[in-house]
Amino acid sequence: MGTGYRIQIIQTTDPEEARNVERDAILRFDEEVYRVFDPPFYKVRVGDFVNWNDAEKVQKVAIRRGFRDAWVIRTKINLKKAYGELEQF
Repeated sequence: MGTGYRIQIIQTTDPEEARNVERDAILRFDEEVYRVFDPPFYKVRVGDFVNWNDAEKVQKVAIRRGFRDAWVIRTKINLKKAYGELEQF
């Protein structure tokens, strides 16, 4: 784990709404999707990005795909997933 960026596509107090958005996001994105509970909110987040510019690109994609309130957040990320392509070499 390390610090980086994810795209938050929803924040809600309704756990069922969060699950539904999570399922929808899994189908719409090639990135990892995370559902977290930070009382009293359920949050659905997408991706593991080391730099803000990469996260912003996916944020724009999220907005085009119907997640109009998507925003970039700074948070802990999975660095192995963020650097996954580099580990193949």
